[in-house]
Amino acid sequence: MRVAQHLPPHRLAELDAIPGWVWHENDARWQRGLNALARFRTEHGHAQVPATYRTPSGFALGEWCSGRRGEYKRGTLTDTKRTTLEGVEGWTWTAQQGRRLRGWALVREFADQPATHSSRTTCSCPTATH
Repeated sequence: MRVAQHLPPHRLAELDAIPGWVWHENDARWQRGLNALARFRTEHGHAQVPATYRTPSGFALGEWCSGRRGEYKRGTLTDTKRTTLEGVEGWTWTAQQGRRLRGWALVREFADQPATHSSRTTCSCPTATH
């Protein structure tokens, strides 16, 4: 950054020590998106953010996620960012992977329910309607 080139090292260190300080807006947007994704994951139990989803504060999280998937597909997403996203439980690179994960989660949820019939020994899953 141009300003950083003109600051003495001790001033750079002071700025770097400020919580939330970023030198580049892209870094701030990345962190904001990652934080929003973590909150979404906690609140909804999955990381499959709808493309049009906005956080209560107005952040376009669905677009942010789509953008990261696009960067991944084009090979322009850094390894660090790729690894970070892959560390978010339930994150997938494609919608198909996401649907598969959600489907298995529903099967597990159904199988974990108490049997409604005393002789039930297997998991009979209902047929999907969509």
